[in-house]
Amino acid sequence: MVEGHVISYLWQDQRPTLQILSSNEIHKVCLDEYSHISIKVDKERRCVGTYIDGEYRACPHNSLTQSTDRCPECTYEQFFRNCDILNVEHLKQGKNCIFHPLCSKEELNSLKKDILCCKIHVVYLAVFGDVLKIGITQNKRLYQRMIEQGADAFVPVLSARNRAEAREIENTISKDMGFPQRMTGNEICNTLTNYDEQKADSLLLDCAVKICKSKGLPIPNFKVIKLDNKYPMPELINNPIFTREMEFKGDIVGIKGRLLIYENYGSPQCSLDNSKMTFALDLSKLVGRNINMSGELINHNQEDHGSIY
Repeated sequence: MVEGHVISYLWQDQRPTLQILSSNEIHKVCLDEYSHISIKVDKERRCVGTYIDGEYRACPHNSLTQSTDRCPECTYEQFFRNCDILNVEHLKQGKNCIFHPLCSKEELNSLKKDILCCKIHVVYLAVFGDVLKIGITQNKRLYQRMIEQGADAFVPVLSARNRAEAREIENTISKDMGFPQRMTGNEICNTLTNYDEQKADSLLLDCAVKICKSKGLPIPNFKVIKLDNKYPMPELINNPIFTREMEFKGDIVGIKGRLLIYENYGSPQCSLDNSKMTFALDLSKLVGRNINMSGELINHNQEDHGSIY
């Protein structure tokens, strides 16, 4: 059993991993090692602190947060400590360059600083089942970002000199072509059984070409990068029931991006005959919360299972 504060959920070395701060030590829990899991989650959410140059620092104020992982002070330290424009007061007012850059693309291009907003970005198209979305990320993080989101396939479409330029391109294409820029865990859950490789390839390539034509750009030889075999996830017959429960347990079916798929007999949503049902949990919602977790390890050599820790 492990009890502590979840400070991150990430795919580390292509494995879905919770990082849990417990007794001033960070424990890494690789979720694909477990056949059964039980987690109780606090409703209260607190700042996860900072992780800079390989050193973790807890939030000095243990601040309560709502929809974000970090308080304004820790957000500034994590992402913008070398920025001359954005400050903590901006962040307290809800201004955040991660989503809405304060500087223009011209200003960022002249700064030449080693900060998030000045790094080269890529505008991508990604497919989740039968749904296509557009997004941006740092060029060097593209593949990792797609795994984190749980995409089935993606195509890098355009390169941008900085985050403001990338966001401007993304916003324009989204508005003109109707591509969504964000998908919730529930929306992704509803696509899990809808992926058709040939249709997805055609959709991605056709839309990438359409974007280039709309901007009068030469059409490169786009290549679809497929991820459907990168997740510890079997093929599902039906989409799971998306759950927002703060206490859950069950047999792990698989993990895709931010979604943990599990089976359970004991949910109130189960049918009257007590048949097993399949559920999906958005693991990103655990970040910032204290959890109490136990489970059974998969043992590849024996039938018996061992417990966490």
